[in-house]
Amino acid sequence: MMKRVLVDGDGCPPPDGASVQTRYEIIGDGDTEVASRAPGRRGAGFAFVLGQGEAVGCVESAVRTMTRGEVACLSVEGAAAAELRELAPSLAPCSAVRIVLELEGWTPNPSADGPAAARDAAAAHKEAGNVAFKAKQFARAIREYMCAMDLVEQALPPSACASSTPSGTAAGAGGAAALAVLRLDLLNNIALCSIQTGNFAAALHYCNQVLEEDRVNTKGLNRRARACLGLHDFGSARRDCNVLLEVAAGLAGDVGRRVAKDARAVLGTVEKAEAAERKAERDAFGQAFATVGITLPRSDSRDVSL
Repeated sequence: MMKRVLVDGDGCPPPDGASVQTRYEIIGDGDTEVASRAPGRRGAGFAFVLGQGEAVGCVESAVRTMTRGEVACLSVEGAAAAELRELAPSLAPCSAVRIVLELEGWTPNPSADGPAAARDAAAAHKEAGNVAFKAKQFARAIREYMCAMDLVEQALPPSACASSTPSGTAAGAGGAAALAVLRLDLLNNIALCSIQTGNFAAALHYCNQVLEEDRVNTKGLNRRARACLGLHDFGSARRDCNVLLEVAAGLAGDVGRRVAKDARAVLGTVEKAEAAERKAERDAFGQAFATVGITLPRSDSRDVSL
């Protein structure tokens, strides 16, 4: 069997026992319009439990390698092709058969995948993401963190979330509470990777998710300030830095000092960037006014740090 990806998905592949939702279209080997079928919405829907023999073997094998939203074209021959031809009796005789397959989604088997199992699997992906981050492979790190998020959100009850009080105060060390805390860690990590790749809008999105559930999460505030800085939203960046300084004052020892130091560093960068932007604007206006014989003042009272 040969597999060609037509549309990339995201998240992680489903494990055996998961309930998967697919769409498929079986076509002859001579059909040249495979790409036009993506994302396969013209195909039939088919849901099955992975690993239970409910789907033909080539489909199960392919689904084990696919992620949510992925569309792939499978080229099969021999016995596998014969199995597929039975599902499409109107198909013209041919030695090879292709199937355009879309993995619309999947849900874990709740009897097999409890919170502890999900947490352990997600932690493994998180660690792989950390290794990729240290190697500056940020896109790979994001994929690993997304896989971990996928596992956490599938296992996390809809009503469960981290406490809206300061970080680390969510009750309970296991179960849903531990998953909720892990979820915030993953969101923060994805935000940091997004900052490293210059995708400040994505970083802002993920930080906002963190801060909706934990409004004084120090990593979330720090990274949101940096995302706002990247988006030239200096007022919002400054507000988050000031909140961080207030939070740091209530934290004991080295933790509080580190949070405050990081907040001041970001705040200093905000002030420099804001002053540089004002100077660029003033220079641009100065050039425009110079053409009509008007000279602007060299200094700007707003350049004085408060």
